[in-house]
Amino acid sequence: MPMSQLSRRRFIGSVAAGAAAGLASACKAKPDPKDAAPKPKAALIHVTDLYRPHIDPDDHFDLATVFALAAQGRFDLLAVMIDHPPAGAAVDPDVLAVAQLSRITGLAVPVLTGSPRRLDPAEASLPENREATAGVRALLRILGGSVRPALISVVGSARDVALAARLEPELFRAKCAGVYLNSGSGTPDRAQAARLEYNVNLDPVSYAAMFDLPCPLYWLPCFTVAPGGGVAMAGGEFGTYYRFLQKDVFSRLAPRLRNYFAFMLKQGESERAHHSEAETLRPSWLRTLEGPPDAALLERQGALMRNMWSTAGFFHAAGYTVAGSGRLVGRDEAAAAPVYTFDPIRVTCGADGVTEWTPDPASRDRFIFHVRDRERYPAAMTAALAETLGSLNPVRKDPMTAIGLKIIPCLWYDRQAEEAARFYISLFEGSNVGPITRASKAGFETHGLAEGEVLTVEFEIAGRRFVALNGGPLFKFNPSVSFLVACRAKEEVDALWGKLAAGGGQALMELGAYPFSEWYGWTADKYGLSWQVMAMGDRPIGAKIVPTLMYVGAQAGRAEEAIGLYTSIFGGSMAGDILRYGKGEGPDREGTIKHAGFTLAGQEFAAMDSAYDHKFAFNEAVSLMVPCATQAEIDLYWTKLTADGGEESMCGWLKDKFGVSWQVTPIRLEEMLRDPDPRKVERVTDAFLKMKKFDLAELERAFRG
Repeated sequence: MPMSQLSRRRFIGSVAAGAAAGLASACKAKPDPKDAAPKPKAALIHVTDLYRPHIDPDDHFDLATVFALAAQGRFDLLAVMIDHPPAGAAVDPDVLAVAQLSRITGLAVPVLTGSPRRLDPAEASLPENREATAGVRALLRILGGSVRPALISVVGSARDVALAARLEPELFRAKCAGVYLNSGSGTPDRAQAARLEYNVNLDPVSYAAMFDLPCPLYWLPCFTVAPGGGVAMAGGEFGTYYRFLQKDVFSRLAPRLRNYFAFMLKQGESERAHHSEAETLRPSWLRTLEGPPDAALLERQGALMRNMWSTAGFFHAAGYTVAGSGRLVGRDEAAAAPVYTFDPIRVTCGADGVTEWTPDPASRDRFIFHVRDRERYPAAMTAALAETLGSLNPVRKDPMTAIGLKIIPCLWYDRQAEEAARFYISLFEGSNVGPITRASKAGFETHGLAEGEVLTVEFEIAGRRFVALNGGPLFKFNPSVSFLVACRAKEEVDALWGKLAAGGGQALMELGAYPFSEWYGWTADKYGLSWQVMAMGDRPIGAKIVPTLMYVGAQAGRAEEAIGLYTSIFGGSMAGDILRYGKGEGPDREGTIKHAGFTLAGQEFAAMDSAYDHKFAFNEAVSLMVPCATQAEIDLYWTKLTADGGEESMCGWLKDKFGVSWQVTPIRLEEMLRDPDPRKVERVTDAFLKMKKFDLAELERAFRG
């Protein structure tokens, strides 16, 4: 397609946005000076009072949130440090919870244990205290060895971080990017602040030392005024407290994450009537994780309320904020209307743990959490938490989803599906061709393939699974769907570009240097499929290949609506960073999407609007396959994707209301079509060719004959 049809200005704008907000959120719009925490990808050390049996389950929700954000690539989780149990408490650091989340996410995270009492640096250096301070010294080694300054979240006692900073102040100054302190009362009234919040009471002297740290401090008071003395538990204007019905979050979770919570909740007082002590404390963390969910326990616990505090700090560390709708958005997104902010202040804290603070717009290293929309804050935080925890997806063991529950791009060819698949795997290391299905006698009138000819080819390139389909000459690729490839260096771009452009490929945006990338180009390969190839330099790379949807023509300006629909349908999904058109960037309307990243079922996608007069639109040449295990899943996705103007088609195909093509397919059908008995394959093929939405029971009847 000639460059004139695509508008050079449009491409430059959208690709610049891709560099700014796409592959790894590495280069964002200019931030507000008060928002001084490092941009993702960051590094994080999580300090927590996480015990078994639990003292408060919110700590396990916090830990799961941290792991979920780390699994998304929002930060590197360097370590989990667990407070030494309080004197007289019959609890231990819950290393089993860390093991479970490491199993779920595949992350390898070291666990440290804090010191049993407050020590000053001189005491900590005494030989008799070396064992007691082993965790603090390990924290300092991890901090010193980090390739980038690290953030530290503190949701329990401040004792160990305060000691670490006093032992190695210069290391802290150089390597601590900021501390999120989740404790205290946010009232500016000293008299009210004199009633100390629980975490402050653990060690008021160490709490006070946090306000003297040689690094940015993000203070997240638990309450505006600590409860007690006739004051009810409430967050208020300067408190992080919110609560939710547990089933509202449990319903969004994958089975193994539900098992993680059940394993922890079984230890609580509310469950002791239902389990023996031996059963409650049995350390069968892996068998429980991999086994069936305890439905009765989850139902009982789902009816209970859960108090929460620390969530906003994790989102901020990950580069997010929470909009009033409950969506996670980039924290520099001007149109987000966040339900909370971090405001610059001047603050002091005495050794008694009592704080005094005033607003200070000039501050660059002290910030206080501030609820801006008290009415919507609890529901918005609950929705954002559920969305984040829901991103930890189950892994299905079947050919279509060997790397997890995924949405799979399907590419339509005339007769070149196998040839194209083998061409693409030759471009990327670690790629492979998967199962191939062949045409049966049934369906010749539809696809024109002789019995035995290749019908579909599954293949994987750079960790992204695709399906290539021989469907005949009905549909042609166009730039409404392209695939953005992140390369480390210019040389990698050159090599990939040369292969994609060979044999009849056509450049849509010439390879060269641009303000947003030292080396970039957009080309259609010899089959017409569009690729954007970009050198990322030292910027972090998330997914290697990112499908990118461009909303043009009648759909221009609807990209954000589409992202909202898709992320509401699929678990493990969320909107990411958004870059919008401003004034004077016509014909695109101000506020529409120049570029936005989002995840669906844990995979990265991107979207953009373009109001230029393009001579193309979405079509069936690229569709998105949704493999389903049950009829209930088929019904759910079919109903939601065809709602409000979507179109049903044949054989599991549909178009959503924006014109994007989808296939809602039963995983079982793939197994049937690979059966060695050609009569079974023919009966199943004849049955499904008559269907719009797939009927799994009818397919089974046809298969059995």
